[in-house]
Amino acid sequence: MSTYGAGGIDEALSVLTPEATTQPPAGPGFGSMAGETAIMRQIWATDGGPGGITASPDSVIAWGVSCGADILGWVTVDEDPDNWPVIVWERHGSPHWKIYDCGMVEFLRRLFAEGFVECPLSDTSLWGAPAPHFVHWREEQRRRESGIDPYTGEPDPYFGEFD
Repeated sequence: MSTYGAGGIDEALSVLTPEATTQPPAGPGFGSMAGETAIMRQIWATDGGPGGITASPDSVIAWGVSCGADILGWVTVDEDPDNWPVIVWERHGSPHWKIYDCGMVEFLRRLFAEGFVECPLSDTSLWGAPAPHFVHWREEQRRRESGIDPYTGEPDPYFGEFD
């Protein structure tokens, strides 16, 4: 996060900004780390977590969301964050919960390189992506406000139409 920060990857995955609290902001909190963590924990508490994991819902922290409405996070089962596996609540998957014994960067690398047996997300836009494009959230916002599609660099044909 200190190198790249939060942002989007090809409009298919949002990497969320760490916050000081995991309590959701006023309102639903969609798209914030606190809000998505609260949603992930609620799903775990209501529907149960992944099989074979004895941790509580409080052990998950969301770090990303996909365009397929999946939530990506960590299971904080170790004192060392470098040992936290990635957990995905795959909205359209069965089972919904999947755990990957790697960190966030390795998970993304394997997603882009088709390094899993199957795509870990509901949407396959990034599965085997030869050159995924990351846009920092500030640059994405600047481009949108300028009427430019953040990922193509082309003029946004809908700019100003829904103001």
